[in-house]
Amino acid sequence: DAQGKATTTNKDVTKVKIAKIPQGYAYSKLNVEQNIPAEGKLIITLEKLPEWVIRVVDQDGNGVVSAKVMMCMLGDEGNCKIPIDTDENGYAKYPPEAGEFKAKISKLPDGYVVEDDNALENYYFFDGNEVVIEVTKIAE
Repeated sequence: DAQGKATTTNKDVTKVKIAKIPQGYAYSKLNVEQNIPAEGKLIITLEKLPEWVIRVVDQDGNGVVSAKVMMCMLGDEGNCKIPIDTDENGYAKYPPEAGEFKAKISKLPDGYVVEDDNALENYYFFDGNEVVIEVTKIAE
């Protein structure tokens, strides 16, 4: 129900299996049968996942606006999310999702470069659910 409770009056029900959880949550016992205790109350706690945060900054630590970034499954470079633009502070955020990911720049705004010749091929590893990618602002 709206409070996250499931109730039955059927005394023959002695086990429960969680088969599906809302996106943005994790549960280590998904699809595992669990016994309902004798007192008849089983509490299951889901883990709320944090959003994924990519920040692009210049060499002075200033956020880079409108860099296109994406996150890709670790070990499956072809499985990437749709690129999104960084905001006025250089942040791009993806919704909570279970898995291991790495970040990638797909396009930088004019006036910025990454020192590596293959910059747009580079992947950056998250520290927890956040990664900061430093680029260089070209002198005007």
